[in-house]
Amino acid sequence: MSSLKTLYDDRPYIDGTPSRLDFFVLSDSRLIDDLVALAHVAHQESLFSEYRFSGVKVENAIKHALDAPLTHGILIATKGDRVVGALYCTVGDYFLSTNASMTTIRAFYVRKDERQFLGGGRAALGLLSGVESWSRTRGIDRILFHVTSGVNLHTTHRLAWRAGFQMLGGNYVKTLG
Repeated sequence: MSSLKTLYDDRPYIDGTPSRLDFFVLSDSRLIDDLVALAHVAHQESLFSEYRFSGVKVENAIKHALDAPLTHGILIATKGDRVVGALYCTVGDYFLSTNASMTTIRAFYVRKDERQFLGGGRAALGLLSGVESWSRTRGIDRILFHVTSGVNLHTTHRLAWRAGFQMLGGNYVKTLG
């Protein structure tokens, strides 16, 4: 895995766990089980938790991303040996143009138990900073950040604004039944 950067918190965590955050771009299959488990936790917290989670589908998506590293990226935040957050992104063309590629953040999650501490915000900002670096190395100059989980929308909006994103529109859902 290629390291993006390491951050240190100002203070130790209450539970005594390490406060060091490391950021990586996934480049091999060593953390697939951890990422599937993280995706399951994210799914359980989301608006879509009523749907049955498919670990196989997540694992296949991770393997596909590993097979296409120029257009698919999985960025990981760890604290010690624990995966505390991840971001999945892809590169694609803007659908109304032939010369405008951009990165789209497809999934982004930091564990709920991490978000309550300073390190959770740092993990989130570190992942967003990492996707900027990842995108720049591919000649990309624009990142789209889709928020569709229905989780902490106000906090996520503040995070995106703090990271330099501007509001482009909204995501809406209507349950039929």
